[in-house]
Amino acid sequence: MNKGVGQVKGEWMIFLNAGDRFADSNAIKAFVSNLDKNTSLVYSDYFRPTSRDHNKLERCYSRPLVDKCGVIRMICHQAILFSVAHFPGRYDCTLRLCADLDILLNIYKNGKGKLKYLRQPLVIYQGGGVSESDYSSLHMERTNVIKRHFSWLFTLVNSINHLRIRCLRAFSD
Repeated sequence: MNKGVGQVKGEWMIFLNAGDRFADSNAIKAFVSNLDKNTSLVYSDYFRPTSRDHNKLERCYSRPLVDKCGVIRMICHQAILFSVAHFPGRYDCTLRLCADLDILLNIYKNGKGKLKYLRQPLVIYQGGGVSESDYSSLHMERTNVIKRHFSWLFTLVNSINHLRIRCLRAFSD
């Protein structure tokens, strides 16, 4: 991704991985009509294959990166159009699972531009990456990234939220 950032010639960029694709041939049009120089990134909902039938798609709804309570939620990286002018540089290659979260929190914290949400799904996200299969490592790295950008209180709020999610999943299984 760092190599790609260095090759960008336009004002906006998106990162699609192998297997990911635009939701339809008109998906990018809604985004282009919502771009302005005061926007750091535009993010949207997305589709992904269902767990039961990979030929069927479910709509996934994006939420704000940081909610009113301080809970940080990852935005699907493939469903983000980044402003090149507001992009903070390079991805931290020492981060195995959360380099994208680090970039997003950097953009959020520097406050140079706004984060804009569009409900129209932009992409079909294939999923299945390592961050979906190694939740313990993901949580540890995520906690360290949050500590980089926020106070101990944010870290505590997010650790409590992580525990809540783990408990809910344990009881639903």
